[in-house]
Amino acid sequence: HLAIWCSQRDVGHLAKDCIDGPSSLKFDVFFAVSNNKWRIWDIEHARRVVGFQPQDNAEDWRQRFEAQGGGAPVKAGILP
Repeated sequence: HLAIWCSQRDVGHLAKDCIDGPSSLKFDVFFAVSNNKWRIWDIEHARRVVGFQPQDNAEDWRQRFEAQGGGAPVKAGILP
């Protein structure tokens, strides 16, 4: 599940990027996923269209996930 993890910070940035995006953009679909080493979704479209630049990586949180017994990524993804 670390491949599809998205931090609250990154999903917030994507939402803000969409709001601040080009006025010509009326509808689109973007994958909200952090800059994970094993990411399975391509986020190049979001980078190109709205300038999405994820800041976090699930690998940085791996120890916290494992310490929780592999618990829900959202619990470990809360940033200080």
